Amino acid sequence: MALQISDKYKCIFIHVPKTGGSTIEESCLFDDQRKKTREAVGGHATAVEIKEIDTSKFLNYYKFSFVRNPYARLVSAFFNFARGGNNENDYFWFEKIFKQFDNNFEAFCSEINNIPELKDIPHFRPQYEFICDENLNFLVDKIGRQENLNSEANKIFKKLGLVFNKKYAKRSNNKHFSKYYTKETQEIVYDYYKLDFELFDYNYKIKRTVVYYDLEYFKYKIIKFIKSLVNKIKLRLVG
Repeated sequence: MALQISDKYKCIFIHVPKTGGSTIEESCLFDDQRKKTREAVGGHATAVEIKEIDTSKFLNYYKFSFVRNPYARLVSAFFNFARGGNNENDYFWFEKIFKQFDNNFEAFCSEINNIPELKDIPHFRPQYEFICDENLNFLVDKIGRQENLNSEANKIFKKLGLVFNKKYAKRSNNKHFSKYYTKETQEIVYDYYKLDFELFDYNYKIKRTVVYYDLEYFKYKIIKFIKSLVNKIKLRLVG
């Protein structure tokens, strides 16, 4: 697996798990890295680790990352692993930790402080550990938010001289993250990821009534529908 470093565009992407980073990795930004290494681009190396691997590039390249509301990130990570994960390593953790909870997020949160192995899994590590040094100094030039992934990625790619074309993956089957929390589990998770909340300015409070629309996604679906309709009309006219 090749690191998220582009020599062509002189940039480094720090992929915090469950923040939409796969969309960045699959973009044209790392075509040069894929061509050079003949490997897929990915993994979750921290900024500190990449700095140790190639200090010169780290100091001179543009570095960026994305973060996510810790409440939402934990819901996404939990259900991914509770359903078996995406590979053999994930399944190992499913058997070791998550299987016992039988998709019960509340039960998992109640035990989260009693699972020391959890921080061995990148998807559950605090986000600041990926992009800060030991003194909590940010090691990247730009921190975007997963909640505004499309607009913030557009700005980053424009800065690098590129156009960001988001590829829409399979939609999550999870409900909005607020639906999974009780007052008790909210407090547990806030304490567990307290530095993430503070450093990235996420609110302790959870809005219990949420109307959530992904406008970019609906725009994509409408355009796709119109194109399909136009093609059908063309076929009828030809016939």
